[in-house]
Amino acid sequence: MTDHTTIPKVSRLEVIETGARRRWTTEEKLRIVAESEARPRQVSATARRYGLSPALLFTWRRLAREGQL
Repeated sequence: MTDHTTIPKVSRLEVIETGARRRWTTEEKLRIVAESEARPRQVSATARRYGLSPALLFTWRRLAREGQL
């Protein structure tokens, strides 16, 4: 005979609000880039502060260096 234990099914629903896309002005981008360059290792912290992905902030930094931002 096999002992069966009943395990209640647990379901988890996580709601993630995406909202509308944020539009950043050039001035905002330049300010955020300058903030991220103020000290070493500031990209991730600055990106979190503004709700950006670090990859986007790195892209903005590259564009700013190239004079294309």
